[in-house]
Order: sequence, then C-alpha cells, then structure tokens
Amino acid sequence: MDEDRSMANDTNVDASPEQSPVTHRQLLHAIDRHGLALHYQPLIDLGSGLIRGFEALVRLSHPDIGFIAAAEFIPLAEDVGLIRAIDDWVVLTACDQLAAWQRAGTVGDHFDLAVNVSGSELDDGTLGKRFERALAISGADPASLIVEITESQWCGQKASARSMAMLNDLGVRVALDDFGAGHATFSRLRSLNFDFLKIDQSITSLITHSVGQGFVRMVVEECNGHGVSVIAEGIETAEQASAAAKLNCQLGQGFFWSPALSSAEAQWLLLSTTPPTSCAAKHARVSTPATTTPRTKTKAPISVAAKSERGH
Repeated sequence: MDEDRSMANDTNVDASPEQSPVTHRQLLHAIDRHGLALHYQPLIDLGSGLIRGFEALVRLSHPDIGFIAAAEFIPLAEDVGLIRAIDDWVVLTACDQLAAWQRAGTVGDHFDLAVNVSGSELDDGTLGKRFERALAISGADPASLIVEITESQWCGQKASARSMAMLNDLGVRVALDDFGAGHATFSRLRSLNFDFLKIDQSITSLITHSVGQGFVRMVVEECNGHGVSVIAEGIETAEQASAAAKLNCQLGQGFFWSPALSSAEAQWLLLSTTPPTSCAAKHARVSTPATTTPRTKTKAPISVAAKSERGH
C-alpha cells in the first residue's frame, strides 16, 4: 500500500488532487449521502488454501465511472481536510460488518478483518481512542481486527507509539504493510511491535526468481523468530502462490484468488458451497476453514479464478 493511501486502498496509482476524477463537491456528497463502500479481498492461508479473513478496501461510487479506488480520491480528501471523516467512516463500517458476521455465526473466532490507517491519523495520537469508540458501538471482537500501517507511516513518532500502545491495549493486532517498498530494514524489524508483516507486491512479483526468494526467505526467518506471521501480497500467478508457500509465508493475498468483493459477494463467498460460474476454478481453492483451526462456522469450498488486473 502506497504511503499516500488511507484506509485500505489496493492499487499503486499515484493520484494528485488535480488528477482526481472526483471533485470536492462529489467527495462531500459521497461522505454525506452514503456514497462510500467497503469491498473485501480475501486473505488466504497458504498451507490449506482456506480463507483466513479479508482486507477491507474503501471505494467511492461515482455516477459516471462506477466504483473508484482510494488512490483516486484520498489525496483530494487529504488536501481539503476530509480525510478524518472518511477514515472514521471506514473504521466504524468495518467494525460493524465484522460484528454482523460474528453475531450471525458467519465467521468464527479466528477470522481476521484488516483495515488501513492514514499516516496523518496515526501521527495525531487519537487513533486508539477512535478504534475504541468504533469497537464499543459495533460490538465487534477486537481480537479479530488488524490495523495495517505502512513502512513510511511507522517512523517512530511519539504519537504513533501512543497509538500503537493503545491498539495493543484494546487487543487489536497490527500489521506492517508494504515491507520492501520503503524505509524499514531488517535491523529495524526487531524494534517494531507488530503481529503481521506484509511483503510488498514489488517483492512478490520477483518471488519466483532467486533475488526475490532470497529476500523473502530472510524476512520469513526473521519474523518467525519473533512470532510474526508473513503475508505475501499482490500474488497474481500460481507460480507466485506456490513459491510463497514453499518459503513458509503463512498468508497470501492477490488477484490470483480474487479481486475485492462487495460485502454481499464476500458474505456469499463465506457461506456458499458452490462456486459461481463467473469464478470457475482454475488455480486455487478458496474455502472457509471447518475443522482443526476454524475460521468460520461453515464448510465452504470456493474456487476463484486468477484475474488479469494487477493489485492486492
């Protein structure tokens, strides 16, 4: 995830306010008139091929274009001072959806939902209190929530440290996102307190080659020694998925399995026992766990085809 992205964006597009297809008025309208939506991309257990959870990705509904990814409108939101409103909406909506799935028994105790936070929101020191409020309103289990923070956002500021400490106190886990694309080093990994590490797509794209394999192998060894799970993001091919599994990455994410889905499609995926004809299986089985490490309360073997788009 790019350092300019906020609350779960899944592209690497560099957008400026001048380039945005969304105007200030349209952005205000989307915030005030329910024009934002969360889509959900599966997190896959590479050992079993089962759904471990989702990453929540914010979208804006444009009257002419359709759903727009966050990189196309978040820079404008930051420029005009609307980022807090969007971030608060995303956190509460994600918690509401998680709580609804938990109450309905659609997901089990070990199901994870990941959201992303903007750098500005992290640095002001209020992030923990805002998650505490969203969790209290929604009734979601904080142990099922993951907050993703990019390398560039995690620069050791005191406010960031306070936010991280409060998230830990709430029982919310933290993921270091986009590792390999920014500033973090192997020596710095030892000083950071997080539960997951997401290997950037720029590294995952090289995972079938020796240079990428060497980097990932070192990351996995370092993380495993500290109880940190590794997620390979941006997986697009069966070869990349196989290589990540062989290198002992615990989780994978990418268009090889599925694009981001609407909330209704995500729920269908969790509950269904028959794959849709539009997602005929070719490369991988996506399924909700059912036995020894239950992630959901349903047995749902679902297969999804690899997509031609890039992204995670």
